[in-house]
Amino acid sequence: MKVGAIRYRQRARDSLALVNGEPVRQGSVIQGAKVEQILKNRVRFRFKGELFELPGSKMDGN
Repeated sequence: MKVGAIRYRQRARDSLALVNGEPVRQGSVIQGAKVEQILKNRVRFRFKGELFELPGSKMDGN
């Protein structure tokens, strides 16, 4: 998986990230991995019970 741009907001529901070119929000599932949290410069996923994070880049206007 590849995280592209991240639009981080204080309220989790307002944050957005591009993963493999697809927009995702907290709670989304992509390639079997659940988006647990979108942070300022990375996205935290859960896959088969394990947490992992992938870096991304902030969108302009953050």
